[in-house]
Amino acid sequence: MQTISQVIITSVVLLSAVGAVAATKGSSSSPVVQPATTQLAAGKTGPAISTSSGASEISLAEHLKKSGATMYGAFWCPYCHTQKQLFGSAAWSKVSYIECGEGGQGVNIAACNQAGIKAFPTWRINGKNYPGTMSLFKLAKLSGYQGATKFQNRL
Repeated sequence: MQTISQVIITSVVLLSAVGAVAATKGSSSSPVVQPATTQLAAGKTGPAISTSSGASEISLAEHLKKSGATMYGAFWCPYCHTQKQLFGSAAWSKVSYIECGEGGQGVNIAACNQAGIKAFPTWRINGKNYPGTMSLFKLAKLSGYQGATKFQNRL
């Protein structure tokens, strides 16, 4: 019997391969932020966030934190890295985040299990889980954000 970590790693590897194939097929627009293509991120904190944050990204991150929204993810998850890249480094530092990947820095598997996390990333907003990488516009809508939406980083 496989452990949950083994199943999740296998799922991420398969989803990464599917995403890579889909990305090579005709795309309607060029994304500003693309998912990481490596299956496992180097280190226990994952790859560094290389995008910068605009005022809108920072404002949304502050709103999400204030409203109690939390992202659950894993340091090795390429979709989690994409989500972090959308915020940029300054804004991401303000987001409530719970590490679910065994071996990750500050891992809290009990909190992940208690929240019913089954996929990475998953956002928990107003007591409801939303799995998958979300555009900042979608996160704004789900959380009731009313601020500026001139986001510089997009899917």
